[in-house]
Amino acid sequence: MRGSRFWSLLCAFCLVGVLLALSLSGGTDVPFVKYWEALVKPLADVDGYDQQRGERKILSPEARGALRAVQSHLQRSRFDHTVNDRQVCARPSTRRREDTDPNLVYRWKDANGLTHMSDERPEGVIATVLDMRLSAQDFSYRLMPEGLQLPVDFAGKVAAGSKRMYDVWHFLLGGNKLKQARIDVLLVADDARFAAYRASTSSDTFPIAGFYSMRSNQAFVKADPAQPARNLRVTYHEVSHLITASHLGPTPPWLTEGLAEYFETMQVRDQTGAVYPNEAHIRLLRSQVLPSLHAYLSIDRREWYGEHRERNYAIAWSLIHFLLQGSPGMYALQSTVRQVETHFCRPFSVLQALEKAYPGGLSRLEADWRRWLTSQHFVTQQT
Repeated sequence: MRGSRFWSLLCAFCLVGVLLALSLSGGTDVPFVKYWEALVKPLADVDGYDQQRGERKILSPEARGALRAVQSHLQRSRFDHTVNDRQVCARPSTRRREDTDPNLVYRWKDANGLTHMSDERPEGVIATVLDMRLSAQDFSYRLMPEGLQLPVDFAGKVAAGSKRMYDVWHFLLGGNKLKQARIDVLLVADDARFAAYRASTSSDTFPIAGFYSMRSNQAFVKADPAQPARNLRVTYHEVSHLITASHLGPTPPWLTEGLAEYFETMQVRDQTGAVYPNEAHIRLLRSQVLPSLHAYLSIDRREWYGEHRERNYAIAWSLIHFLLQGSPGMYALQSTVRQVETHFCRPFSVLQALEKAYPGGLSRLEADWRRWLTSQHFVTQQT
């Protein structure tokens, strides 16, 4: 009898492994994982007590080992980076950075021999046409305000801030992997209008200042005409989501939200950027008992945005700010991001990638990160 149980468990393990591998190519789906957990549950009960017969059923060591392997495989699948992401293979459309639009300039001389240049074709004269297009372009962007007038320097700050984000991505992925994103931002002043936009993309109801829709590849900002600085911070946050999605597709919340929170505090001046520590997050983190990094990085998407979402946002910010402050963290994050990009639309554990990339593993990262949190060494980072 024990032999038959062992072979049953072994066959179940093989079947689960094959089907999980096939399903994960399109993304880990929690209902699927729960289905297989339910399937394995009766096998686990074999090593328990039979209430009807009143006798204890004992598995052989071999069968118990096979059972543990099945349960372990399912547990690892639950914590894969695609958990709860049905659109794991989705990624917004992009262009190659070398695919730039023409930038035509017309040059001609008038009757007096004076040279003129314009971006509009002159009347009554055949001009020399110069194409001044860029050799490479990181992004194009469009701001669409609804119900408010943007400050005159708002568009310039969005463009400069987006360029600074791309500079960081140039480090994270390398220039040959960068894609040209189309950045569309709707800044909506009317609360009801913003709520309607949100309802069309999500059933979530918790308060937010903005969101990014991968389906339309648009960022939405709940804008307050009286708070232009706050509007800019939220715009940076959502633009970061758009750029991350353009390169990686769906990613674990700690990574995409961590980058977005990191860039939210950026200030640009003269085409340079300074990323400031988030004082509100620092205060929150110092006032709470924080989970272990392994537990935090294993939270699935639904739980991440649950009752502890403010804490989760703060931890995500702190991790990215800590990792990007210098070596070895910046190279560990670089390695992790590059592996995420390489494993697009394939089963992959970001947690394990980060653990392998950081010298000393996750335990060393946690020790260094917690030491940093308790210090006063929160420096402004230049981009």
